[in-house]
Amino acid sequence: MISKKLLISLLFISLIVSINCVNAVDSSDWKTVKINNVDFKLPPKYQEGKLNKGTYMINNIFTFGIRCVDSNISYMYGSDYNFKAKNLTVGTHDVSYITEYVDVVNHNVSYAYFASGDSFYCISWDGQMNEEIEEMIINTPDSSYDTDAFYGILDEARHKYDDKQADKEKSIEYEDRLIREKYYNHFYYYPYGYYWY
Repeated sequence: MISKKLLISLLFISLIVSINCVNAVDSSDWKTVKINNVDFKLPPKYQEGKLNKGTYMINNIFTFGIRCVDSNISYMYGSDYNFKAKNLTVGTHDVSYITEYVDVVNHNVSYAYFASGDSFYCISWDGQMNEEIEEMIINTPDSSYDTDAFYGILDEARHKYDDKQADKEKSIEYEDRLIREKYYNHFYYYPYGYYWY
């Protein structure tokens, strides 16, 4: 006769297996789009987009988009990071997940930054993290970077962005100071003149 412990263990295991089967995403009707030599499987609701210059999107990147961000990761990730990124693990992928409200489109937009092979990608979409987005990430080849290297590259990108923003602010302040000095000098030397030289 089967012991109660064994019976309970078997029931518990079958329950876990059945829950996993219920939550599995059916990707049989998904189509594939290639971005920077990586195949992304897309569920039906994201199949109406267009691929243009290495970016796949529907309407705009705030509705749905997939981009390889290797060439501009410091700007892309740096500007998005200010909205408090969360570090996630999706399948075998490290993911930096960000959600922000975008005034232009009047809804929340989510961004998932992850690596596949040696390249970094960003999936952006209207809404929150869900099983379909997770499945898209899971279906890409594994990253060449371990967790420390992945987040190290993103931190470096964020610092480069912050440095560029600080330089830009200094430049604007300098230009404003020059304009004020020119204005002051003009009216100091020509108190009754209203013309610029």
